[in-house]
Amino acid sequence: LGPAAILVILVLGAALGLLLWQSISRNHDAEIHRETQRHASSLDKVIESEVVRLDASVRRRAQLWAADRFANDLPAWHESAEVLLAEHPALLAVLCSAPSGAIAGSVEGKRLLLEVLPEARRQGEAANREFIVGPLRAADGRQVFAVQVRAPGRGQGERTNFALLDADRLVADAVADRAPDFALVVSADGHELYRRDPPIG
Repeated sequence: LGPAAILVILVLGAALGLLLWQSISRNHDAEIHRETQRHASSLDKVIESEVVRLDASVRRRAQLWAADRFANDLPAWHESAEVLLAEHPALLAVLCSAPSGAIAGSVEGKRLLLEVLPEARRQGEAANREFIVGPLRAADGRQVFAVQVRAPGRGQGERTNFALLDADRLVADAVADRAPDFALVVSADGHELYRRDPPIG
């Protein structure tokens, strides 16, 4: 073969090699995208199930608090509420209409609850008296979800229970052991709730 033919073969070989590399690279990028989407979908379900689990816990406790012994015994209600808060670290505070306006939680949790309660109830108006709303942004930038459930009380009418969830803690707990090789940013309604930097190394 002459030099021109050899040059053509080399050029064709380089072009085919480049096309093959581009194809492999595109396939690799597509696979990474698919894997990322699988993880995102999985994490979305995990976070949603954690919110549902916390809502169910508040509902169960609301049914318990509907008993007259809790409506008439503030220390007993506080003890029960503190157990609920200890079981679920993402819960910041809870409020029950009976005993009248009883609130349990840390000082900061109670402050946040009273701050966001009017806005939560405004957003939840269309939800037929029970709702999960959020994220709501407090004045200090903290983001929370609010849950309101109702339970029928014997002799004293319906009782309203309101719980405040720390959005950052809820998401952090839900994704703690999942997708460890990925950096994560979790957002809701355009608000960033949680960020995890990529692993080093």
